[in-house]
Amino acid sequence: MGLQTRFLCLHEEVGLSAHDWRPHPGGDSRSDRPLPSGETLYEAHPEWFAEVAGKRERKNAYRYQFCVSNDAAVEFIVRAVIKHLKDRLAMDRHSEHLCLRYLAGWCECGRCQALGNDADRYLHLLAAVRRTVQHAVASGELKHDTGLDMNAYEGTPSLEAPSRPLPADLATGENFVSYAPINRCYAHPLADPSAPSLMSTTRVP
Repeated sequence: MGLQTRFLCLHEEVGLSAHDWRPHPGGDSRSDRPLPSGETLYEAHPEWFAEVAGKRERKNAYRYQFCVSNDAAVEFIVRAVIKHLKDRLAMDRHSEHLCLRYLAGWCECGRCQALGNDADRYLHLLAAVRRTVQHAVASGELKHDTGLDMNAYEGTPSLEAPSRPLPADLATGENFVSYAPINRCYAHPLADPSAPSLMSTTRVP
């Protein structure tokens, strides 16, 4: 069976972008995906979005990661991932890349801060997805398991070592965090020491 990597950009496909920064014809920006009720996700669940300077405001909903310590928000995410996998998981075994954009920062609520640093919060979310995928496979909801992968971006705190122990749900060997260098010379391989603009931040200890 072939091993392929497929991509799910959580902010766009799941609808956690309450304000899209990309320009559109006429100068308007897209609002977040409406729910069956007619409300936007932010209107229905402002508590799912980042708390910044003590407030959860729509203007920060796309600039900051969602509240990963909110169990309901995480459940919304993981169920969307399961639906995505059911729709796309064919007979081939593949690795699913979960794209969570590195934005201006993370939710500043006390529960999120208690999870640890950026890497810990990424792993907290990845562990929740892994746990749900395992349950879905065991129950027959998914035909077979899949690898899970997220990015750690060069030049951001997401590349720091976790400050907490690795979640037990991630000890299966099916989970990955990909190193994503940005400020480097794209004309040379990453490991080429002769690259003229290889940034020091791309060197992983």
